[in-house]
Amino acid sequence: MSIGLFTALPLLAQLVLPDEDAIFADRFYPTTMSSGEAAAFLQRATFGVRMEDIDQLQSQGYSAWLDEQLALEMTDVTSVMLLIEEARFAFCQNNPMDEECESEDGEVPLHPADREAAWWEAAMLAPDQLRQRVAFALSQILVVSDRHDELADHALALAFYYDLLLEHALGNYRELLEEVSLSPVMGLYLSHARNRAAVPELNIRPDENFAREIMQLFSIGLIELNSDGSPVLDSQGQTIATYGQAEVKDMARIFTGWTYAGGCAEFASDDFEIELLEPMESCPTYHDSGSKQLINGVQVPAGQTPLADVQVALDALVNHPNAGPFIGRRLIQSLVTSNPSPAYIGRVAAAFADNGQGERGDLAAVVRAILLDSEALAGVSGDPAFGKLREPILRRSAIWRSFNAQSTSGRFYPWDVLYAGGQRPLGAPSVFNFFLPDYASDGLIDQGLRGPEFQLASDDLLTLNANLMLNESFTLAGAPWLDDPELEGELDENTALMRVDIEMALLNQPDPLIDRLDLLLTAGNLSSSLRQELSDRLNASVDEPPHLRVAELIALITASSDFLIQR
Repeated sequence: MSIGLFTALPLLAQLVLPDEDAIFADRFYPTTMSSGEAAAFLQRATFGVRMEDIDQLQSQGYSAWLDEQLALEMTDVTSVMLLIEEARFAFCQNNPMDEECESEDGEVPLHPADREAAWWEAAMLAPDQLRQRVAFALSQILVVSDRHDELADHALALAFYYDLLLEHALGNYRELLEEVSLSPVMGLYLSHARNRAAVPELNIRPDENFAREIMQLFSIGLIELNSDGSPVLDSQGQTIATYGQAEVKDMARIFTGWTYAGGCAEFASDDFEIELLEPMESCPTYHDSGSKQLINGVQVPAGQTPLADVQVALDALVNHPNAGPFIGRRLIQSLVTSNPSPAYIGRVAAAFADNGQGERGDLAAVVRAILLDSEALAGVSGDPAFGKLREPILRRSAIWRSFNAQSTSGRFYPWDVLYAGGQRPLGAPSVFNFFLPDYASDGLIDQGLRGPEFQLASDDLLTLNANLMLNESFTLAGAPWLDDPELEGELDENTALMRVDIEMALLNQPDPLIDRLDLLLTAGNLSSSLRQELSDRLNASVDEPPHLRVAELIALITASSDFLIQR
């Protein structure tokens, strides 16, 4: 049997959305939950729902599960950098004559595909799923991308950057922002590496690129916000800018005098080496040490070191009233729902402002507040507009984890996700990510709603991704059609095969089988119409191979709005 292309588009237009958001007044922490509620929570907190995870969460309760996840430290199977090195080393050990393994300096070369494979391995298999999921969300706020020409071939450096996000994903945002600011990958991407004080006679002025983005995208946004994320208005009813060109210029002066490790002697030379695996170092000679005026009237005194200036600036950004609602809303949108109510944003912003022990910017407290908020836990039953369109990466990860996908090599090489879904880890087209947080398609705009991920839902990408998910649904361990000659060259030791032995054992029990698939893929939110369609298909396919019958059910579910919209 050969696998055909699936061309029917999901009927997203059938989604029913309300005129206004439901607003919950407080946060609650239930100790018991249904299997569907557990699955919905895991959709938001992990890269995919497994039946054993549902059982564990129901046994522990939300808070204890979070405590356990927050206590997990990074290990070899958590670090993308260690996984990428291990994979390439193993390949060259087994293929010593391969031209890709020849290196005059003894170092093993790495490919961009190696980084993506390592990322997927960590996302799928690492036990610290909460850390993995939050780091992915942060990677779409603190964006760097291999689409930058000078970063395209630096797979290990990008893995090093991603490990910074993993390390600090559940730590303090202020510390993370400093690590990111002094990262050579970010320094190269947003051009503040080798940024120097003005030399007017040579027409040299500080580069303003990073200065703009650290304010606009990484911390406070463009307009003043109330604690609930709503805009502050002046006496004329107009929004108020958080900063102007004067603040941009002085912020750019803050980030002068930084270069790649070991590069101070060649700072002003065109002949320099780019070191991307060590934090940038400061070179006071090239730093603008004059006084500077930042946001909210923060004054940076003259005569400070480059690091002292950076620390004052980062303190000013993270202590700005906007930081909590701005970062909080972005994380809510990534993990839970595209349209959080002002009250929800306000409660998360309060956790950012104070974790209960006087600490500001504690991401563990922020994530806990996001996932345990009453609005999140009530989910679809509380508000029909609740939820978000699953990103292409999260669609693939959901079925891979739910059906314990594994390859013979133990590696994951999903080269087709960018082609079919328009998205890959650290591969955004610009610093603005794959989609804007306030993007809305025409149908959503009419209802005053936002749907960021719909920016990737063009007609061609929807069709390509539907085809991708269809083909993935048929990639099952033991399926007889995988030996089809037409697939020669498409399936190799790196192809991830999903396990559906339990599902096949339930083929003679339609209701329990559909209930299981419903729980794993849609958290118990399967519509009655689709449930009936699945039942009818099962009845009509009794003479087909067991693998095929299960694959068809998975394909029908993953093409539906019930799956595409995470509730």
